[in-house]
Amino acid sequence: MNNNGSMKSVLIELFQRLNNSDIPYAVLRGYEELPYQVSHDIDFCIVPENLEDALDVVAKVMNANGY
Repeated sequence: MNNNGSMKSVLIELFQRLNNSDIPYAVLRGYEELPYQVSHDIDFCIVPENLEDALDVVAKVMNANGY
């Protein structure tokens, strides 16, 4: 992990970017305490035709935050 920011801020940024995109998604598991606590894996459902765009959003957020 890194020291450039908290996981809370990274998750908030990730969900903001997904919400502001045209990518439909659903969080299937691990959402119960977000963004304040991650109890286990966070499982997403993304239709295959949007997968590349969603992975790009995730990669940009994670890279920008040093992960």
